[in-house]
Amino acid sequence: SAVPMVLSPITFNNYGGSCDYQYPGWVNYVTDQKHRKRPDARAYQRYLEMKSFQDSDSRPFIHLVDGGVSDNIGVRAVLETLEQLRISAEFRGEIGFGKINKVILMVVNAHSSPDTKWDQNEDPPGFFSQLLQSTGVPIDRYSFETIETMKDRAEIMKWRRELQVANKRLAGVSKAEAEASVSKLDMKVVDISFDAINDPSERDYFMNLPTSFFLPSEDIDSLREIAGILLRQSEQYQLIIDSFNDEIPPGNK
Repeated sequence: SAVPMVLSPITFNNYGGSCDYQYPGWVNYVTDQKHRKRPDARAYQRYLEMKSFQDSDSRPFIHLVDGGVSDNIGVRAVLETLEQLRISAEFRGEIGFGKINKVILMVVNAHSSPDTKWDQNEDPPGFFSQLLQSTGVPIDRYSFETIETMKDRAEIMKWRRELQVANKRLAGVSKAEAEASVSKLDMKVVDISFDAINDPSERDYFMNLPTSFFLPSEDIDSLREIAGILLRQSEQYQLIIDSFNDEIPPGNK
């Protein structure tokens, strides 16, 4: 929780370039101009960041701050992995792509939105209030866009597979053969956040809970309870449970 301007960064000695580190297979594709193609921009950017850490002569120390400033919900790494899977056959082989047929990404986004009452006063908010908002609003928007991008990717993967099966059917292949010949990877994204709370007063209660190293026991109990409620009422989560139930033989349920 090394929050900038609140807590000090965490400092590490950097020994990059001295341990015979081997780049993963997908790097060969994003660094070779003959293989580079869309979408690989995020993967290539990840390679550049990895490469910079290898120069320990110029960067003998690494200072880390709270990850919220770059990816508050930790989903960007999944998005980058999907790109790496797309561009690198070697990487697909390393992780066993083709054997995996179901991926479930559960995003627990405990963002809050405390009441400010600023719009009820003629005087604008003070310096520190504006400073907090100038960091909080971009983080929340970035998190929202990342989650929606993941949902879009899941739909695109489904649509692409359906198109591949349809093309094989048009070529005269039977439905069963077409389905079997196309890699089936079903990805579901479950988004759990306070925004899904139906009761306005209850939603306001959770949205106004502070980001703190200490919360009263009753608040902690309430958070645990609402997490289970939101998960169980999630339509996407119920679809996942139903899909598992459909795969279980009736005698084993």
